[in-house]
Amino acid sequence: MNNTQVFTGITAASGTSDVFDYSVAEFGNIESALSVTAVSWTAPTLDIDVEVSYDKLTWFTAASFTQATWVTKEILNVNKRAKFVRYSYTIWGTATPTFSFTIFTITKDA
Repeated sequence: MNNTQVFTGITAASGTSDVFDYSVAEFGNIESALSVTAVSWTAPTLDIDVEVSYDKLTWFTAASFTQATWVTKEILNVNKRAKFVRYSYTIWGTATPTFSFTIFTITKDA
């Protein structure tokens, strides 16, 4: 069974997404689809990491999206089994850049 979760950010600050709990699911891969729909200000960059954890205390970077500097789309296939998944994002640039983005997380059957 596939399971889809969505995280949407419209932000000028760095941070982390909600934690997605897959502790009751059996899946083999995570497919993460990033859609950056709007960018503002000068020389903006957005870095997003897919992080996984078994206990919600210790997080590991499982994959990273290509650094976004403008409107873009990208899909990552992450071959990591973990109970918990989240996204860590960092925004850089001058004059407080803002990004609007959505990340779709789709689990694939084992």
